[in-house]
Amino acid sequence: MPCPQVEDLLVDYGELAAAERGAVDAHVAACADCRAFRDALTGLDDALTAAFASAEVPAGFEASVLRRARHAAPAGRPSWIPEILDFIGWAAVVGIALYLVNDASPLSQMDAYTAWAAGGVILSAGVWFGLRSYAAMDGSRREY
Repeated sequence: MPCPQVEDLLVDYGELAAAERGAVDAHVAACADCRAFRDALTGLDDALTAAFASAEVPAGFEASVLRRARHAAPAGRPSWIPEILDFIGWAAVVGIALYLVNDASPLSQMDAYTAWAAGGVILSAGVWFGLRSYAAMDGSRREY
């Protein structure tokens, strides 16, 4: 049994079936790292038990927590704005790259269509960066 699996089982050791306990005990007896992890968990459990031995939970506490959890507002739907802005930004980057690769003529010799296209791409990139920064200002930006 690999060490990460044993460590996960050690966290729930009190709830394991006899067969799983036997396998975990055999691994812990042979593995110094898992034995140290078990000892750290045991020490933490003992310290928490001692620290909160005199604490009493008020009557109805569990029911109160469950009631609040049931009536809590559901989490809002995630915003699609960051994904849309990412798409616009990458489209602008691709447009600039295609312009630079396909147009070997200097900027002074651009025709009107190319100039408008380049301006649109640059403007799109600017709007994208601005909106992306604005969308991240509220702290709700999701990490990828």
